[in-house]
Amino acid sequence: MIVAAAQTSIDITQNSANLSRTLADIKTAAELGAKLVVLPELSNSGYCLTKEESTSCAEKIDGETIGAWQLASSELSIIIVAGFCEMDENNKVRNSAVIIDRGNILGVYRKVHLWDKEPDLFLCGEKAPLVVDTSIGRIAVMVCYDIEFPEWVRMAAIAGAEVLALPTNWPSSPKPSSERSSEIFKAQAAAATNRMWVIAADRSGEERGLVFQGASMILDLDGYPVVGPVGNEAKVITAEIDFSAARNKTIIGRANVFTDRKNDLYKV
Repeated sequence: MIVAAAQTSIDITQNSANLSRTLADIKTAAELGAKLVVLPELSNSGYCLTKEESTSCAEKIDGETIGAWQLASSELSIIIVAGFCEMDENNKVRNSAVIIDRGNILGVYRKVHLWDKEPDLFLCGEKAPLVVDTSIGRIAVMVCYDIEFPEWVRMAAIAGAEVLALPTNWPSSPKPSSERSSEIFKAQAAAATNRMWVIAADRSGEERGLVFQGASMILDLDGYPVVGPVGNEAKVITAEIDFSAARNKTIIGRANVFTDRKNDLYKV
């Protein structure tokens, strides 16, 4: 099965322009044979928003952006997981992600672990990780910072997720020149400790002085990149993965990441 991560260039507050770019990347992924494409966090709005901008950019689930993604998903027979600035049913702004399978919305995940100043803009989610059966396999959906909480990712793995789709906006930060960023190796650890495919769709470019890593990547069951990280450029990356392989939680011999757990000893 071919899957894709779209490292889209997003312009802050330019919902219409961002929709055109995401649709172009979805089409590119489909042309490359992908049956699943993951788009970045806040793909409709951009990230460095003011409170007023987050409200004006937020869209309902039945709004223009989601409707256009549904149409593209249906016409191209592709699953789309995409982050978006959502106006929820109570008119609260959320940092959310939607999963659409052949035109049908399977669920909306609202980011639970809000980063830094995000609580000033968004109401955090209140539900467990979203894990859904799709036409190609069982997929979990989270957003960015969520993956840095091992308990959260383990919940999705225990729920049977074969692939974790992760829209993200990872900012660049100081690090030793010879090292990858902490966000990258935390994602690798999440994949390896749960023996689950991870598709991280970061974004490219710079926004109001914030430079993004451009660390889109597709990680295997041992946490190694099949493709990526990309670097700071707009690009669609693809890899061929076997969803069913994630059902085997054995590392080697009798070492198994599920059966070796000692739940009765964990006090957290």
